[in-house]
Amino acid sequence: MEKNELKDNSWKPTEKWHGVNLLGMFRKPDDTSDFRAKGYFDEEYFKWLRDWGFNFARLPMDYQHFIVGDDKFVMNEEGFGKVDKAVEFGQKYGIHIQLCLHHAPGFSILSIPGETRDLQENPESQRAFCGLWQTFAKRYAGIPNESLSFNPLNEPNGFTTEQFVKVFGDTIEAIRKADPTRFVMLDGNRVASEPVPQFFNVKSTGQAFRGYTPHALTHYKAIYIKAQPKNEPSWPCLPGPEDDPELWIWEQPEKTLKKYDWVIETGYPVMVGEFGCGKGTRHDVCLKWMEHCLLLWTEKGLSWAIWNMDGPFGFMDSARADVDYEDFHGRKLDRKMLILLQRFI
Repeated sequence: MEKNELKDNSWKPTEKWHGVNLLGMFRKPDDTSDFRAKGYFDEEYFKWLRDWGFNFARLPMDYQHFIVGDDKFVMNEEGFGKVDKAVEFGQKYGIHIQLCLHHAPGFSILSIPGETRDLQENPESQRAFCGLWQTFAKRYAGIPNESLSFNPLNEPNGFTTEQFVKVFGDTIEAIRKADPTRFVMLDGNRVASEPVPQFFNVKSTGQAFRGYTPHALTHYKAIYIKAQPKNEPSWPCLPGPEDDPELWIWEQPEKTLKKYDWVIETGYPVMVGEFGCGKGTRHDVCLKWMEHCLLLWTEKGLSWAIWNMDGPFGFMDSARADVDYEDFHGRKLDRKMLILLQRFI
């Protein structure tokens, strides 16, 4: 891929995407630890999204659904067939589908036993990664970009700029050999926090960042965040005298957005691929913070997707102790959060 490849016949979204992350294939096939990761995607979810007014679903998945055993180069037709159904549901209900590998050969932002983070430097992991995306590209060639896009890797981290350009340049090249026009939304470098300008002139691409700042509020009481505020957060969320204001967990949404502000002004596609606030934070505080962020992003014309629809960051089955849930087809619906999101669709 040439760094200065011009955007001749380049495609970019003409409508804003507003939606959710769906976790049907988020865990490896034999992992039953997450009630949302059933190994497939429910059709009713796409119908509900349409009925609520959403038009977008990102599908963060584990690559082990798509290989046979431990062989990263033998494709599993059964796994791909389940994604076929999700793509069909998206087209049926008018929901744009964005395919993503959350766990890829040689990388996951999570700590996964037996998996090393070597995608940035291991040629075998890179070949397997490109091979998977070329398989997706061949399979869905001809489906319009209005219905389907690719988000190759969730939250790359540990990549130098040169490694990032090589790995994702090769990936886009592999995709384009099978489907020359497929739109590719890259997550920014360093856990989707840093835009990579080398791709701005690559046709039919965009970049996504995250909407979780300040982490002191959105990940309050999350067991995997060791740097926690000393006191229960409110909104606005500012460090107290007993906290270290230089810690990354106190970064404000405005500062996060500013990293991409100049990119947005160029007209290059930018979106918030994930955002949300965990169940450890009081519900009223969570909603005030969400409204603040949604106002910021709406002013900039950004697309967004909440993590997740159902679960501790979402508006269904979130297990919050301070929500008066509404019964919805046997599920527990946080109607207040849903209504807030609908205001910004």
